[in-house]
Amino acid sequence: MPHKRNPILCERICGLSRVVKKNVNVALENVALWHERDISHSSAERVIFPESLILLDYTLSLLNNIVSGLEIFEHNIEKNFNLTGRVFFSQRLLNALAMKGLPREKAYEIVQKKAFDTLENKDDFVRVVKESQDLKKYLTDKDIEEIFDVGQMLKNINNLFDKIK
Repeated sequence: MPHKRNPILCERICGLSRVVKKNVNVALENVALWHERDISHSSAERVIFPESLILLDYTLSLLNNIVSGLEIFEHNIEKNFNLTGRVFFSQRLLNALAMKGLPREKAYEIVQKKAFDTLENKDDFVRVVKESQDLKKYLTDKDIEEIFDVGQMLKNINNLFDKIK
């Protein structure tokens, strides 16, 4: 995909992660018979432990290279947020309605219809929700502001980046 900057490295990380995951399954199978160990356990462990550690070291190194060279085009962030009419807030809206006592199935039905209508009409999900009388029965204006606050979705972003430095 020519429009992506690191597809090969990211795909390599995904593929090698599956190998490590496979090795975890082998290790877990050994645990079930821990009190009855035989050579089949240690023979598998002689392969999976070094292989997994080497792969983890390599994939973490690749990930570090990708993240340390990460370029963020801030001018595109809001534009990209708005491309979908901001329907990515639908999960937060669904959860808020459920917390207010609306049965989850009913909340899902309402939110899904509003999200689909927003996409079909190339509208703005926030505006659609703010103007919705059926949602105002459950949510105050303050609730709606909190649901659609991007800052709430990103409040831990600095902690996440600090952890991967």
